[in-house]
Amino acid sequence: MKWEPKATGGFSMLEMVLTITILSVVAGLGVQFIRDVFNAYLTGQALTPMVNEGQLAMERLIRELQGATCLTLSQPGGADTLTFTNFDGAVLSFSQSGQTILYSSSLGGVDKVLVEGVEAASLTFQPTDCMTGVPPGVVQIHFAMEATLPSGDVVSVPLETSVFIRN
Repeated sequence: MKWEPKATGGFSMLEMVLTITILSVVAGLGVQFIRDVFNAYLTGQALTPMVNEGQLAMERLIRELQGATCLTLSQPGGADTLTFTNFDGAVLSFSQSGQTILYSSSLGGVDKVLVEGVEAASLTFQPTDCMTGVPPGVVQIHFAMEATLPSGDVVSVPLETSVFIRN
């Protein structure tokens, strides 16, 4: 009587090794994909409040400038200051102090923080002669907001617009 091995329906060692190798590669790609999506989410979480605050400040500047009657731009101590008179006769002023843009009114008297975290700001406009009534033209506003991401990277987001003065 001859002994014959019993046939089994299992996997060979080579099949098992190949399966484990393929699954490891697929799992590695999956982990990398999930990590990238999670990092994008964290970046969005860090940037969204900063961009919203910057856009709100930009909208406030635009709204106030559209009612301007006389504009002046000065640079006392190296900081840009935009001063103008609105329809109500109040003198409004926007200036940068460090990483903060301040807003003040001759009616309110106290500087109010318009936006913080400003890396750089510039205000330019076509000059006008307030006495002759030549309309002011265009005010260009640019500022860059700076944020530190959870990864430690520092990101700068530029915000810019042009305001056409109607008066």
